[in-house]
Formats: sequence, C-alpha cells, structure tokens
Amino acid sequence: EFRTAKPFEERQNTSSKITKIREHPSLHVLRLIEAKGLSRERFKELMNIDPLEFDEFMAANSQMTPDIAAALSRVIGNDLKFWMRYK
Repeated sequence: EFRTAKPFEERQNTSSKITKIREHPSLHVLRLIEAKGLSRERFKELMNIDPLEFDEFMAANSQMTPDIAAALSRVIGNDLKFWMRYK
C-alpha cells in the first residue's frame, strides 16, 4: 500500500525567522498522477523502474535519483533537467 509523503519545513533564513515550506517531489508527482486519471499502480508500471525504489520515493523515504527523473521525464514528458532540480 502507498503512503503519501508529507511536506517538510526548510528554514530559509534563520536571522529573520522566515520559514519556507518545501514539498517532497513525490507530492508533485502524486498530483500529476491524479490529474492524468491514473492509478498509482498503473503509474508505477509505466515508470518501469524497481517497484521498491518507486514506493520509497513516493513515501518520501528517498530523494530524486537519475533513474526516477529519467522515468518521470519519459512518462510525464518534462525533460530530465526539470526533474533533477528536485535533487
């Protein structure tokens, strides 16, 4: 079963106490999956990567890797550079 990633906080500027909320990239991917009307399992099949690697990424237990970025680029259509900016 999929667990959904939760956003995490990143302190941007400690001197002015400004906090920027940054999402794990899996949340962006999840929104795209839903917008395309795909099930997570079908999307995982289309990604054609190690299922455990995909599940760990979607659960926010791992970061963007070149393999995941390449698969996202192929399935969703943005270029590899776009996805690697989440690294």
